[in-house]
Amino acid sequence: MGTGSDYCITPGLGLLLHDAGISLRNVLVRAGLPHDLIARGPVRLPSDDYFGLWQGIEEEAADPLLPIRLGNAFSVQAFDPLIFAASCSRNFEIAAERVALFKKLVGPMRLVVQCSDGETTLEFEWPPGITPPTSLAITELVFVVALIRAATRVHVQPIRAAVTSTHCFEPEFHDYFGISLESGSVHSITIATADAKRPFLTVNEGMWATFEPQLRTRLADLTRDSITSDRVRATLLELLPAGDSSIGTVARTMAMSPRSMQRQLRSEGTTFQELLGAIREQLARHYLGRADLTTSDVAFLLGYEDPRSFLRAFSARSGETPGEFRRRTSVVSGIATQSNVR
Repeated sequence: MGTGSDYCITPGLGLLLHDAGISLRNVLVRAGLPHDLIARGPVRLPSDDYFGLWQGIEEEAADPLLPIRLGNAFSVQAFDPLIFAASCSRNFEIAAERVALFKKLVGPMRLVVQCSDGETTLEFEWPPGITPPTSLAITELVFVVALIRAATRVHVQPIRAAVTSTHCFEPEFHDYFGISLESGSVHSITIATADAKRPFLTVNEGMWATFEPQLRTRLADLTRDSITSDRVRATLLELLPAGDSSIGTVARTMAMSPRSMQRQLRSEGTTFQELLGAIREQLARHYLGRADLTTSDVAFLLGYEDPRSFLRAFSARSGETPGEFRRRTSVVSGIATQSNVR
């Protein structure tokens, strides 16, 4: 069981590392953690194991610009409930308040949001006696910038960014943030209020209404074990790229019988087919955002034997074809880019 002093690891970490070109399996080996850790669904690690995991990421990446590398792989369609809920907000100001409220679900740190004099400042506070790796602290700041840029499609530049380190930072960090990182008493980042109020093009209040009760339930009970639906989602994320998403294979991977798994899912108000459809749609949106993948490639990665089946399923769930989705998101991105140039 986890506690409020543990750090939560979600299946989205595997996807993030994959997109950043970092081997999750090698990271887990370096950290001395079980190779199937992510497949178990959201898990909570004590601080020593969590920082060991981060050290494994640093060693595997062997890249002094690791935070930027992860920031470039960031996606608002990430399968992290907190990031997904933040991206559903109307603007960054609201997103920051929501993340601050539920940050405890990620780990024993606090996110303090302060709004004054045309500025919105986020301060990251770790528990006394815990000093996070500098690259981890910078990654937190990078993700803030990546979120607001991805959600607004505007290259927002923070006013200030500080970490509790006297480390001499590479010039590429200045290029990414648009400002120099400062040394401060707390890890913090400040955004102009005008930018914090920019509309999120990813706003989805209906999705937030769906996620909020789940987040509040998790916040109220950090000690409960991962629910079956979470484990099914994580297992599907592992199995789909291999082309096997059958209920039998998922159940065997989870060491359950298909009947027991379906009974547990019904008690949680969902079904295997509903979870499979939702995961496929979320992954589809992520993959369709990559120009190097054809529609047939995406269909294969999602476990469809026939691309036409993928076309029908995606259209039924989203109301548009994969091609229409790509053109629409490409147009939105192009408009934002032209706006930035002006």
